[in-house]
Amino acid sequence: MRIIDEAVDVSKLAEKQVRFKAKKLLVLEDKIEECAPLFDESAEFIVVPNGFSLVDGNAELDEELIKALCKFDSTRGRLAVVFTKCDEDDEDGTTGKEFKQIIDGMNIEDLQTFEVSNLPELPLDLNKLNEWSVNSLDSDDLRANYIASQMNNLELKKAEAKKIIIAAAAAAAVIGATPIPFADAALLVPDQLAMTVAIINVYGIYEFAHISKEVVASLVISNLGKSIAGGLLKLIPAAGAIIGGAINATVASAITSALGYATSTICYNACKDIMNGKEVN
Repeated sequence: MRIIDEAVDVSKLAEKQVRFKAKKLLVLEDKIEECAPLFDESAEFIVVPNGFSLVDGNAELDEELIKALCKFDSTRGRLAVVFTKCDEDDEDGTTGKEFKQIIDGMNIEDLQTFEVSNLPELPLDLNKLNEWSVNSLDSDDLRANYIASQMNNLELKKAEAKKIIIAAAAAAAVIGATPIPFADAALLVPDQLAMTVAIINVYGIYEFAHISKEVVASLVISNLGKSIAGGLLKLIPAAGAIIGGAINATVASAITSALGYATSTICYNACKDIMNGKEVN
């Protein structure tokens, strides 16, 4: 099912209590919130980003069309030409080179070209295309969902997970430096759990969460003991409070980082197994 026409008034459908049952919905980004109540939770939403449109059927990509698209602010710097089925080209990639020469001859600023194939062993520019796509998305939610959904570039997932870990470790250090004895342990757990869930979401391995929870449990228990040890030092007047706070800030950050990287490694390896057709338990 598709709701990709901006003229469609979804609010009127909601007022009439209209409901739809569909496996997939192709929907404009601006209409996601309005459409959500109209569909069953099992429906998969395929989002068309703001400023983009869907070409239904064939369209001739010529110089006039490309230059017209480049005039829009929403597409400037975010337009690319992707050459598919390059595995059907000869060993020298002759056809692909000819097409690239045509595109380069148009002298269109910031127009990117990528070559991809149908063969996993011949990735060509697929990783570059994924990285460019992520950097071209303005919405944080769209960017996160794109990274989670793609399974070709695991390094992209790992890099995004690293950003989450660094932010969580910094937050944990602030909590660990609190002058209140024994408070660290309870305060760190929500931060660490939120970090773990975010990492799992980045890798798109939701059914793999139970294994990550085992890692959370073992490392959080370790964190509890060290946090309490730091709390005891904080009971010592003056210098003891400073030493205790310094130890706990370092420990909280280190344990949170260890938990994050452990979760990221598990998810990374699971994704590799899935890509290789192995069963993940």
